[in-house]
Amino acid sequence: MTREEWAHIEALFDEARQRTGPDRQAWLDASGASPETRQLVEQMLDSYDSDPGFLEDDSDPAGSVANVVADALVGQRLGAYRIVRPIGRGGMGMVYEAVRDDDEFARRVAIKVLPTWGASTLAARFRLERRLLASLDHPGIARLIDSGSGPDHSLYFVMEFVDGDPIDEWARAHHLDVDARVALLVRVADAVADAHRHLVVHRDIKPANILVQADGQPKLLDFGIATLLSEEGAESAGLTRTAERRFTPEFASPEQIRGEPVTTATDVYGLGALLYLLLAGRRPHDLRSVSPLEAMRLVCDVDPPAPSAVATAADAPRIRGALDAVVGKALRKAPRERYTTVAELAADLRAWQAGLPVTAAPDSLMQQARRFVRRHTVGVAASVAVALALVVGGGVAIWQARVAERERARADARFNDVRKLANAVVGPLYDEIAKVPGSTEARRALVKEALA
Repeated sequence: MTREEWAHIEALFDEARQRTGPDRQAWLDASGASPETRQLVEQMLDSYDSDPGFLEDDSDPAGSVANVVADALVGQRLGAYRIVRPIGRGGMGMVYEAVRDDDEFARRVAIKVLPTWGASTLAARFRLERRLLASLDHPGIARLIDSGSGPDHSLYFVMEFVDGDPIDEWARAHHLDVDARVALLVRVADAVADAHRHLVVHRDIKPANILVQADGQPKLLDFGIATLLSEEGAESAGLTRTAERRFTPEFASPEQIRGEPVTTATDVYGLGALLYLLLAGRRPHDLRSVSPLEAMRLVCDVDPPAPSAVATAADAPRIRGALDAVVGKALRKAPRERYTTVAELAADLRAWQAGLPVTAAPDSLMQQARRFVRRHTVGVAASVAVALALVVGGGVAIWQARVAERERARADARFNDVRKLANAVVGPLYDEIAKVPGSTEARRALVKEALA
């Protein structure tokens, strides 16, 4: 497909998507498009109708328009760059491998493209991502190199090409021990902390967005749903609001799941979930086969087991204790209970590396109880009421038993007194009376009354 043919398809789609029902069909009939072109445009319209934000959703690649037409730009040029192949999707648009092959020099790059059909709704946020990248300069963050627009008015920006593997796959392939995995996470945390110093919150920290190169340098990618914490924060929040649900649930913080405001504590949680994966070999919560409602409950209300409890037998002793505490603090449900900054998280990990105490002491029973009560107020209140009823009822029963015991002791004492009296009357006294002549009737009467 040539650039001109592709531009024609984009123009048809952009015009048709603004119409609905019979009006759309009538317009397509009158457009004179070939059957092949119309079929492709209708595929795009079907995806757009089912989800206007399909450009940014990578949960169903087979159903997305971006994948239907991903190969259209292969071999084409954007400025000085020639598109080689599609390599993925970002917060919006497609990401391609490309080369600069003009007379100046040759260079391998990555290009993120926002096609013209998404420009009207996503252009402002696309430009925001470009602006955020331009503000960052750290060896752990993929750098912005260039930007521009294509002949068809599509927007694009050029980034450093990162040839690497997702961080968890890289750690597994290189058989890293616990210490090396922690050191790798510290380097990622340093990159995130640098973004925070520039008032940028990433909001989507996950293995696929952190590639590790052959030299072991991790690179943070994809700021497509990032937000800017500055005097322009309200504007930034507005531009990214349509992407609030564009995240990976297993690595999303409870406040993201609930749609609450996002802060730097969100990235602290993401790093905690990533560290959990690196240490334990599994994600904090397995949400693959649960309903959305159950996934929300797990992320927002259920604490995952300590990493050492699910790690391999060889790794568990090294993880148990301080690293369990660090991960636990980073994954607290309430943002205010996590590390205040990513730098504090990195400092605790460096302290662990040096054999020093960490600030994230293991939770006491009282702290665990307080968090449990906050999350289950109604259930705890009902349990307390039942417990109080049992305590009060038990107290009454014990009091009554003690009263009964006292009365029984008193009765036993009275009986013993009477028995002693009867023995004295029937025994020695009876024998003394027997010595008196004619006392037979008296002795009979004495025995009768004593027994009575």
